[in-house]
Amino acid sequence: MANPGSPVPDSPRTVQDRSRTIVVSGLPRCGTSLLMAMLRAGGVPLFTDSLRTADDSNPRGYFEYEPVKRLTPDAPWLPRTAGHAVKIVIPLVRRLPPDFPCDVLLLERAMPEILASQAAMLCRCGMPAADARLLGPAFERELRLTHETLAAWTGCRLLTLQHRALLSRPFEACEETARFLRIPLDSAAMAAVVDPTLHRQRKESL
Repeated sequence: MANPGSPVPDSPRTVQDRSRTIVVSGLPRCGTSLLMAMLRAGGVPLFTDSLRTADDSNPRGYFEYEPVKRLTPDAPWLPRTAGHAVKIVIPLVRRLPPDFPCDVLLLERAMPEILASQAAMLCRCGMPAADARLLGPAFERELRLTHETLAAWTGCRLLTLQHRALLSRPFEACEETARFLRIPLDSAAMAAVVDPTLHRQRKESL
């Protein structure tokens, strides 16, 4: 088993050395694992380990780094994320230092789809789903607070990406991401990662 303190190199090629960290964030079930897989295909090295493996909820894997769950502003591994993409879900992303040099890719998804996907994942694990009437507003508050917090940080640049656009217009979303990050990415390879059949919770009216 991999040592949580030693991330596994997880990219076939590195685009360039960088001083900033790419942070992939969002609410649960909004596509952060998909975006991590796309970044890897585009040439970005991932800061991850192999502790959480793929399953029916995330067939490609989770691309997580276990110590993120215990993130503190003085975490000794944070400086080593420079030049990599690391997944830090809401609300953990707000534990980063306000001056931490990072480019945040914040994924958003229609709340009914998030709640349906979350309930389906818990069902597959044999766990009861939370009350959507309580969970939905709580998720909305988390997202709003995260936007407010990141907007005030001196070291942070923020790009919000829509889950639906990532699936329906992947090449355009990848080009937008490359422009924001100011690094060359293989947008065609990134777009090829998208499998619309995995979009199992849809709200056609949204």
